[in-house]
Amino acid sequence: MGTTFNYEIGSRPNRLGKYSIYLRITQDRKPKRVKTVVELSSVNDWNPKRQQVRSSEPRHRKYNDILDKFKQDAKTAYMSLRESDAATAEQIFEKLNRKDKPESFFQYLLKRIDNLYMERRINTMEGYCTLYRVLRKYQKHRGKENCDLIFKEITPAFLSGFEQWLIGLISPKTGRALSPETIFSYFKLMRCLINRAIKIDEILKPEDNPFWRYTIKGDKLTRDKLNASEIARIESLDIPRNSDLWRTRNLFLFSFYCAGIRRSDCLRLRWCNVTNDGRLQYKMNKTGKNQDILLVPQACEILDYYRSPEAKPNDFIFPVITCRKTLSWYKNDLDITRLDPNTAVKIYNINKNIGVGINKDLKIIAQMAGISKKVTFHTARHSFAHVAKEKGADNIVLRDLLKHSSIKTTERYIGSFGDEGNDRALQAIFGDSQADRERSELLERICRLSTKELKDILNNTV
Repeated sequence: MGTTFNYEIGSRPNRLGKYSIYLRITQDRKPKRVKTVVELSSVNDWNPKRQQVRSSEPRHRKYNDILDKFKQDAKTAYMSLRESDAATAEQIFEKLNRKDKPESFFQYLLKRIDNLYMERRINTMEGYCTLYRVLRKYQKHRGKENCDLIFKEITPAFLSGFEQWLIGLISPKTGRALSPETIFSYFKLMRCLINRAIKIDEILKPEDNPFWRYTIKGDKLTRDKLNASEIARIESLDIPRNSDLWRTRNLFLFSFYCAGIRRSDCLRLRWCNVTNDGRLQYKMNKTGKNQDILLVPQACEILDYYRSPEAKPNDFIFPVITCRKTLSWYKNDLDITRLDPNTAVKIYNINKNIGVGINKDLKIIAQMAGISKKVTFHTARHSFAHVAKEKGADNIVLRDLLKHSSIKTTERYIGSFGDEGNDRALQAIFGDSQADRERSELLERICRLSTKELKDILNNTV
């Protein structure tokens, strides 16, 4: 009874677009496949003759070491089972499958961080890195500084203690207690990871999910929103042309008038994203969804500030990042999957640093406009939704414009209204904004008048 061990690559990509490597155990011409942890972005990275990962994959050495060890473990399992006459492919499969399932939550978390790095999902990766550091600190607090954290330790009691510790924690950066939103974000990440361990990797049973018995008590994140009058005050500010504050205001208002385009997407816009018929077409960096919206007159006016005959289709629209060589490698929306992960990290850090500068400028702009609310670039997105809702925009069309992919109910309606519905919504929201601004400014002036001044005006009018 001969038994052979060979590797092969999956014929179809998984839900993340990766191709899994399988160990094929053949006994009496009956094959049984065991999935390994190695996943490749392209079938061309696999050498079927040598049964190895090609050097075109940046981590080929590490992957090949993993595969060598996995095959050796399979052969060792075969030898031990053969002594008891139970060396069938199914028995080898079960033994390997049990061994491959990690009990360490830290190990699973680090593997997820590693995968996100290879997928170039740097923003999500950073969140999990922060969670890992915070959990390590909590382990130290529990007197288990150098101890692992295994899945079965994460019980409702563990989560309750973790939450109470976080509530009493003081941030070294701000010197203040953590906000309820920050605490809530840590638990959301943990819950997401445990759900993945259950539904995708199947290393936990559903009944072992501690979040079935523990409710996340964190408050929902609330952000300040600007109304139409406050947007008008920002627009009417006398800011020197071509100054940093002037450029920041243009970015913020362009985001507002383009259905709340995110900062990372706004910075990466090129002239090729603007069509000849006055539309903005781009792929959202966060969700991967394609956005195609009408450019309303207010947005076109901002674009005209930067338009020049010498501009090339691949040039950035906004000159915030033209001096950044790393970002100039980012040719188009599709290149993120082909970038070296280290370059993707550099791009993320550059965008993050630019964002810090933009938000500092927006704080100054808000003060100049007499706005006491906390204004960041993301405020433009929330303000768009707020103003649109005030003007009677339909909820479904509005959420189609915002592309809220996390709302499953909304997903059923995406695309049902088409671009024409979105265009009408944008025109309805911003079509008469000049009249609205004048009306808002007039109301503000009236509110600042004293009772005597109002009486004098009314008497003179009569």
